[in-house]
Amino acid sequence: MNHPRADRVLALAGVFQATLLVDRVAWGQQDHDDPALEASLQSILQVDASDVPAVYGGVARLRCGLDALLCQFRDRKNPGRGPVPYYVAALLQLERRLQRNRELFNRLGEGIESVQRQADYFGLMHENTLAGLAGLYQQSVGQIGPRVMVRGEPAQLQNGRNASMVRALLLAGIRSAVLWHQCGGSRLGLLFGRGGIVKEAHQLRQRSLDS
Repeated sequence: MNHPRADRVLALAGVFQATLLVDRVAWGQQDHDDPALEASLQSILQVDASDVPAVYGGVARLRCGLDALLCQFRDRKNPGRGPVPYYVAALLQLERRLQRNRELFNRLGEGIESVQRQADYFGLMHENTLAGLAGLYQQSVGQIGPRVMVRGEPAQLQNGRNASMVRALLLAGIRSAVLWHQCGGSRLGLLFGRGGIVKEAHQLRQRSLDS
């Protein structure tokens, strides 16, 4: 099935948003009431969404991801610099390895159903649900190397809730990477389709402001 470029860009923005939030949590700069945070975490549980925007609860909830994508793709002098592009590249690589390990991939799918029940009972942002998402990341993606090395303030990373949040957001990034590939995203598309991605991201960001 052919997907429009907008779907691929939204899913890629989902990867950027999740990793941007990882960086903010790691440095103690993230508001836990941020709608973007909820959108990224909720995307993990949206396995039967009607379309790509519905995975995130609408285009507007991916605005910071679109901003991060545009910032990276417009920086021709320093491409790939900083923690966010490193995290994005690492998650795209891990997603490909996860897809090739059907046992772990199936384990991830089964685990999502279990965490969905936790979210229904406790709420998405409850520490039990976050711990469930973090554990699911460790049991699936965490079994595949190389590990994503998250840098930040040690006191923040040693905080139990923040540690769970970081792993849950990395899982959200994997979920968006899976969606990106399902929509036709590819490494070659990233290398040679920069102009089209930037143009589409601009249009989607304007759409998010108008909604």
